[in-house]
Amino acid sequence: MKDFAARVATVFVAVMVIGLYVSIQEGTHPDALVVVDDVRRIYISLPCMSEATMEYFAAFEGQPRTVTLDEAYELDYDPEPWCRDQDGFGGSSASLLRVVLSSLGVWWMPESRWQEDGTWNW
Repeated sequence: MKDFAARVATVFVAVMVIGLYVSIQEGTHPDALVVVDDVRRIYISLPCMSEATMEYFAAFEGQPRTVTLDEAYELDYDPEPWCRDQDGFGGSSASLLRVVLSSLGVWWMPESRWQEDGTWNW
C-alpha cells in the first residue's frame, strides 16, 4: 500500500510540475473587430493599430475599414506580419496548472483580452 501511495504522490507531483510549464493561450474572439486593408488583403488588431506609427498608417494602400475577425477569415485575408509577431491577436495565457486550479475555484485566471461580445478589453 505504501508503494501505491508513493507512486500516486510521484505522479501527482510530476503532473503539477509539468502543469507549470505547459501554457494555454486564449484564442481570439471571432467577433473581435480588426482593421482590413483590402488592397494588400491583410488585417490588423485594434491594439496593434494603437501602437503603430504614422509611417505604418501611410503604408495602407486601400481605405482602412473595420470588420470582425470572422469576416476577415471569410475574405481569406492574412494577419499583418508585424502585428502577428507582436502577439496582437492572442489572448491572455495561463499555465495548465493555473487553468485547473481556477476551474476548481482555488486560483484566479488572468482577465480576458475580450469582452463577451467580442470587443477588445483595453
